[in-house]
Amino acid sequence: MQDEPAGYRCENCDKIHLSMIPTYMLTAKVSDLSGSIYIQFPRELGDPIMAGLSAAQFLDLKEEF
Repeated sequence: MQDEPAGYRCENCDKIHLSMIPTYMLTAKVSDLSGSIYIQFPRELGDPIMAGLSAAQFLDLKEEF
């Protein structure tokens, strides 16, 4: 989503929406002696991985600092 004066523009569908629901998009790099790989987690696992802190709460905290 891109914040625009008229609302939020979705980069996928190119439509303007008046509100948005933040979600996590998490990628982790896992390494050992043999090398490393990147793992992407589905959006519904974001809150539990982030210790129950919702993406909306995280966004509020980020905007405070």
